[in-house]
Amino acid sequence: MHSSYRVARKLPGPGTGQQVAWVVWGLCVSLILAATVIGILDGKNLSRYANVISTGIAFGLFGTVGALIVSQRPRNTIGWILCTVGIGTGITDFSGNYVAYGMVKGHLPPPGADVFNWLGNTVWPLNWVLLLVFLPLLFPDGRLLTQRWRIVGWQQFWHSSPCWRAGCPL
Repeated sequence: MHSSYRVARKLPGPGTGQQVAWVVWGLCVSLILAATVIGILDGKNLSRYANVISTGIAFGLFGTVGALIVSQRPRNTIGWILCTVGIGTGITDFSGNYVAYGMVKGHLPPPGADVFNWLGNTVWPLNWVLLLVFLPLLFPDGRLLTQRWRIVGWQQFWHSSPCWRAGCPL
């Protein structure tokens, strides 16, 4: 009984944050590569390829920079925000290309298209709030300038959430 209690109280090692950041980066890059391949399979014209590839590179940089920051400073809020934006853009990019590919080719919707469509539509507003509101508010050191700025972050997060748009009574 006492040994299981000690195991439950044990804190993760100092390298856990770095490992999580690199796993998130791997997921981000994998999703963006898959989205790029699906976008290229659409096969309209050469300018479409350049657009898909450049978008993938730009989205992949968020997760890469975030993972690099977290690997050096695991408690840095800016690094974690960039990691979250990276995985969010990966999810959004993949879900959009996955659903669009099935619809463009004229076939039945691909398996799980409804889930991916919901996931992409849920993640992108939260992603933009992190990128456009919280990143500038927390930029230099991960802390707000003063405590008065908390209300700005809370209102932006709540009004962009899917619950708010759906008319949730909370």
